[in-house]
Amino acid sequence: VELSGLETIAVEPEAGCNSGHAGQHTNQLVCCPTPTRPPRKGHAMPRSVTAHLFSSLNGVSEAPHLFQFDSFGEAEGSRMGRTLAALPDVVMGRKLWQEWSQYWPSATDDGFGDFINPVRKHVLSSTMSGHLGWNSTAITGDPIAYLDGLKAADVEGGIIVAGGVETVRSLFLAGLVDALT
Repeated sequence: VELSGLETIAVEPEAGCNSGHAGQHTNQLVCCPTPTRPPRKGHAMPRSVTAHLFSSLNGVSEAPHLFQFDSFGEAEGSRMGRTLAALPDVVMGRKLWQEWSQYWPSATDDGFGDFINPVRKHVLSSTMSGHLGWNSTAITGDPIAYLDGLKAADVEGGIIVAGGVETVRSLFLAGLVDALT
């Protein structure tokens, strides 16, 4: 494998390969499929997925409105605003969507409302379907395939998973989350 003009290295096949092509793995980093290559010109890189949860030092992530605001000031809000500005898509679970959809559409005194109200929201739910209002769509079918499609879309900006805990955990364990914050 040539690494950006560095030396070429040979890598032995992964132990236990049952693909029927033993000995043909020279210059492959992994046993089937072939190593990932950079995208061809004109093809976008997959979008990154970042999961974000507020949590206390002792691991509590429920009801962050009860513990975060005494330590979440203007500087933190400004930093969060800059980070969120480039994110056109938010994935969230049904419970969080139901809570936020009751509060944020009418909230005009908070900068987060300027972000969350117009952004596209994708809601993981087995009980809701279709367009939900508030620029939201229920994810129907396989959520992993849905998020894979969202990642591959030719759209500028990343994707944030806003929560809740079950949603972040499920997507993280499925290997779809690139970063946790």
